[in-house]
Amino acid sequence: MIAIDSPGTWLSRIASVGAFLFFALTLSAPSGYSYGTALLFLASVAFLCRRPHLSLLAEDKALAILFLAIFLISAFIFLLHGNPLKTLDQTSRYVLAIPVLFLLLRVPPSLSFVWGGLFVGGVTSVAITLWQRHWLGIARADGFVTSAIPYGDIALMIALLCIAGLFWACTLRRHAWLWCLALVLGALAGFYSFIASETRGGWLAVPPVVVLFFIAFARKHNVKWTIHAIVTLLLVVGVVLSLAPDLGIKARYDEAVKEVQMYRNQQVSDTSVGARLGAWHLALAGISEKPLLGWSYKDYDAKLDRLAAEKKIDPFVSGLSNTHNNYLEVWLHQGLFGLLALLTLYFYAFWRFCRRLRHDGLMVRVLAVSGASLMVSFFMFGMTQVILGRNNGVLFFLLTLIIFWACMRHEEGKHNST
Repeated sequence: MIAIDSPGTWLSRIASVGAFLFFALTLSAPSGYSYGTALLFLASVAFLCRRPHLSLLAEDKALAILFLAIFLISAFIFLLHGNPLKTLDQTSRYVLAIPVLFLLLRVPPSLSFVWGGLFVGGVTSVAITLWQRHWLGIARADGFVTSAIPYGDIALMIALLCIAGLFWACTLRRHAWLWCLALVLGALAGFYSFIASETRGGWLAVPPVVVLFFIAFARKHNVKWTIHAIVTLLLVVGVVLSLAPDLGIKARYDEAVKEVQMYRNQQVSDTSVGARLGAWHLALAGISEKPLLGWSYKDYDAKLDRLAAEKKIDPFVSGLSNTHNNYLEVWLHQGLFGLLALLTLYFYAFWRFCRRLRHDGLMVRVLAVSGASLMVSFFMFGMTQVILGRNNGVLFFLLTLIIFWACMRHEEGKHNST
C-alpha cells in the first residue's frame, strides 16, 4: 500500500487541486471560494478517518488551539445571549479549518498549483471587473462577493501573493520566464480589480507589506537596488493613479476627506465615511457599558432603534448592518475575550511567519512573506470593514493562512534535512 503522505497519492493531488480551485474561483464564480474549500475539507475528513499519526510542532498545535478558542468563545456568547444561529456561521469556519490544517501539514499542495491558482484568480477577476464596469455599467466592481469592498481587498491580496510568487518562479529550472510573466500578469490583474472596486481601506495594507518584502529580500549586496526599485514602483503607481480619473481614485479620496470634515464640523453621518464614524462612536459607547461579555444582537439593535426614534442618532447609522470595524464588532458582540482571541491569532501567526523572513532558505522566506503579508493585510482591512464577518472574507483568510503555513513548514523541513 502506498503511504498516505506520499507525494504520488490521491490525497496529495486533491490537496493541490483544492488549493488551485480555491484561489482560481474565489472572485470569478458565484460562491467560488466554496468549491476548493469543500474539496479540502472532505479530503481532510477522509485523511483523519484513517487515524494517521500527526507529527505536530508546538506552533502547529498553538494555531489549532487558537482556531478552536475563537469558536468556543463565540459558542459561549451565542448561548449566553441567545443570539440567532446564523451568528455562529462565520466562527464555525475556524473549527472546520482545523482538520484542513492537519491534512495540509502532512500533504501540502504543490506550489505550482498554489501560484497557478492565484494567477488564474487574478486574470479572471479582470474579466469580471471589465464586464461589470463597461458592459453592465456598475460603477464599483464587486464580482460575485457581497460588495465592492471585500472584492477589492481580496483582489489586492491576490496581487500581493502573485508578487511574492515571482521570487519562487525565478528559482525554477524550466519555464521560469513563463511563470514570471504569468505572475506579473496576475499581479497587475489583481491590482486593477482592486483599483476598479474603488476600495479605499485596502490601501492601508500596502505600506506594511512593502516593509515585509524589504525585510525578507533586501541584503547588503542589493539593498540600494531594492530601495530604488521600491521608490520607483511607488512613484509609478502614484503617477498612474493620478492620471486615471476614470477609475475614480482621486474622486473617492476627495470625497472621503470632505465627509470626514462634514462629520467633524456638522455631525453629518448620512455619508459613507460619516456613517462609519458614527457607528464607531456608538460601538465604543456600547462597549464601555458591557466590555466583558458584550451585547446580544437583539439588545444592541433595539438600543439603536430607540436612539434613532428619540432622534439622538441619524437613522442612516442605525440601519447599518454592522460597525464597519472588525475589532469593534467582535468586542461589541463577543466581549473582551472574543477580541483577545482574534488578536492573539493575528499576532501569533504574524510573529511565526516573521520569524522566517530572514531564513537561509529562499523558498521558506517566500512563503513566510506571503503569510505575513496576509496577516498584516487582513488586520488593516479589518479597520474599516468587518472582513471576517462574511463567508468570502473568513474563508479566504483561513484557507490562505493554512495553505501558506503548511507549505512554509514543509519547505523548512526540507531545508533543515539537507
